[in-house]
Amino acid sequence: MTEDSGMTMPDSSMMGDTSAMSMHMPMQMCVIMKDDKMMVMDSGKTMPMEKDITMDDGTKVMKDGHYMKPGGAKTAMKNGDCIMKDGSVTTVDKMKM
Repeated sequence: MTEDSGMTMPDSSMMGDTSAMSMHMPMQMCVIMKDDKMMVMDSGKTMPMEKDITMDDGTKVMKDGHYMKPGGAKTAMKNGDCIMKDGSVTTVDKMKM
């Protein structure tokens, strides 16, 4: 993942193919909307989102609570929505262990 500043974020060995992710694997990086605020969850830590972030597939997640898939329209996130590092969209409820 890269932030719009051009910085490359470190990769984790668990951030490859998430299609076979089991409930026993640690949670990977994602951006969530919680209480109408954008938050970044990474390695069990949650912090406020400070900059727009571009995910691996080109999905751009914006501080204002919207995201845009490559070549797609702007979509508003709702509380509990989560966008994974690979660009897939899910909810926090589906991620709980």
